Amino acid sequence: MIERLKDAPETLIVVEGNRRLVDIPALKDIAAARNDELKFIYIDASQETRCARYQARLKEMGDEPVAFEEFCRLEDSETERELTELREIFAKEGIVINTNELDTNQTMQKVQDFLGLS
Repeated sequence: MIERLKDAPETLIVVEGNRRLVDIPALKDIAAARNDELKFIYIDASQETRCARYQARLKEMGDEPVAFEEFCRLEDSETERELTELREIFAKEGIVINTNELDTNQTMQKVQDFLGLS
């Protein structure tokens, strides 16, 4: 990721799914070296909402649903454990958007507003 971002010609770069604390200083360094502004956006939802959305995706693919307890076990990994700290960083240095009650269009509107694109 870091090597690809250094020379990317785009003026707006989206790093989706960043779940590692170790990446934050590197992203800040890259933004500084490019003389770019770095904005953090954390798209969040409750575990219940994430589970329901996961179940819907499984159903669309024709896969069997998993019990909520199994979903919780799937989310209990080392990488996922860093999310609390990432959420705190993003809340302090950017924005956290809770999507429990938002559809995709409403979520994207909040992102666009935060980025000054609307």
